[in-house]
Amino acid sequence: TRSLEEQYLGGFTPLSPIAVNYRPSIETVTTKLVYGPEEPSGVNKDKGCQWAMSFLIKDRQGVKEDLQGLSLLSSLLFDFPTSPFFERFISSGQASGFGNSCGFDKQGHFPVFTISLKNVSESEEDRESIHSQVLDLLASLTSAQFDAAMIESSLHQLELSSRQRPANFGIALLSSLSRSFAYSNDHHVSLTLN
Repeated sequence: TRSLEEQYLGGFTPLSPIAVNYRPSIETVTTKLVYGPEEPSGVNKDKGCQWAMSFLIKDRQGVKEDLQGLSLLSSLLFDFPTSPFFERFISSGQASGFGNSCGFDKQGHFPVFTISLKNVSESEEDRESIHSQVLDLLASLTSAQFDAAMIESSLHQLELSSRQRPANFGIALLSSLSRSFAYSNDHHVSLTLN
């Protein structure tokens, strides 16, 4: 059998690499307050703010197992009614739910871990309280253990999702490789399968 390059890409001439000098600074903490459109009707006007905190992960290549571990950790932190962030913020009524970008995302130049809450109080005091609660919760979780049943459930969900092949499987597979093609010089590593 002929390789992919021989069969399909042989007639193309590769472009020379383009150097991009922009690198986001991940050494300094940056806080930004951004205002957007108001939430649809039915939302408490005093709680119309969306709050988020993101952590950039330095190693952009990462080890596949580490990235899978962070995806599992994201599930354990957010996906269950007994998850620490769900109990602290959703069950307590401080927020109505998690924001769209909540959890671990490995698609960008730097993988990012985001904690995002919807419909929190707009007051600066409450936002600072949430900020300190998140940091305190993360610090307490470094010495805590997760429930074995939650870990089993997360692993089971991960296994089932890897076996299901949706109609757009090919597009999703190519999309998952886009990070490697955009930010890496060694594309063959991303194409290796276990």
